[in-house]
Amino acid sequence: MATESTGTPSRTSPVVIRRVRIQLDPPHDIFHVTISKRDGIWTHVAGSEADLQTFLKGMQVGAAMIDGYFIAPEIPQVPEIIRADLHDGTNELAEDAIIG
Repeated sequence: MATESTGTPSRTSPVVIRRVRIQLDPPHDIFHVTISKRDGIWTHVAGSEADLQTFLKGMQVGAAMIDGYFIAPEIPQVPEIIRADLHDGTNELAEDAIIG
C-alpha cells in the first residue's frame, strides 16, 4: 500500500488537475507521484509501481506523457485505498510539478 503525505484531509469531490509528475527512487523501487491542481493545491503519494498504477487508473483519464509528466484533465475521485492528503505547495518535491 502506498504511503501518504500528511496535511489537511483529502477531498473526494472531483478535482481538476494540471500536471502529474512521476519520479522513481531506484534504491528502494519507490515511486513518487506529485499532482499539481489548477487551484495550486498539490497532492503527493509514494508507493510501489503497482500502488501507483492503481492510483493513476483511478483517475480514469486518458493522460498523455510529455517529458516525464502526465498531463491529465481531472481526477473524478481519488481512490480510497491510496487517497493522498492535500498540501499548500510549499514542499520542495511538489514545487517541480506546480505550473506557475
